[in-house]
Amino acid sequence: MPKCGGGLPYYTLTRGKPKMRAQPFSVITDERAREIWLGCYKHALRDVHFPLSVLKEYWQ
Repeated sequence: MPKCGGGLPYYTLTRGKPKMRAQPFSVITDERAREIWLGCYKHALRDVHFPLSVLKEYWQ
């Protein structure tokens, strides 16, 4: 499996290991935003040909 990313580890060297939710997060996710995000996620699963045999269990 190929490595993701590349280049210099600038962020890690200057700020430490990434912790996405530990950082201040100014976006509030309401029900409408949640539905939009999940819709985009469904499209992404289709685009990568996620196995239908496990999709239902994964989604739940």
